[in-house]
Amino acid sequence: MGGWRMKRKTSRLPAALRGLSLAHRVKFRTMARAYGISDPGGIEVLVSGLVSLDEAVRCEAQIEADGRLQTDRFGQLKAHPLLPVARDARAAWQSALRGLNLDIGTPPKVGRPGGS
Repeated sequence: MGGWRMKRKTSRLPAALRGLSLAHRVKFRTMARAYGISDPGGIEVLVSGLVSLDEAVRCEAQIEADGRLQTDRFGQLKAHPLLPVARDARAAWQSALRGLNLDIGTPPKVGRPGGS
């Protein structure tokens, strides 16, 4: 019997998203829909930002497991080596949001405080 089979609708995810966590793949779909990001450049910026966010989350989980401070070979306490990696990955995520012109918070006030 030549059965009729309905094709499953597949959405084309950028290849870089395939290595991301499920939560960040869902975030990609949600943000792309909510902000109407459909152009190739915008998708690339969003994907790049989510890759950075995923890296930050993984680093932060490892830091949480190991502790923020570690003892070096001389017995001195020092910061976990992944702290700057996590910080830079978060900064890259925020940079991607700014690159997409998305509001990520209130910018700091610049200049002298108002006096009386």
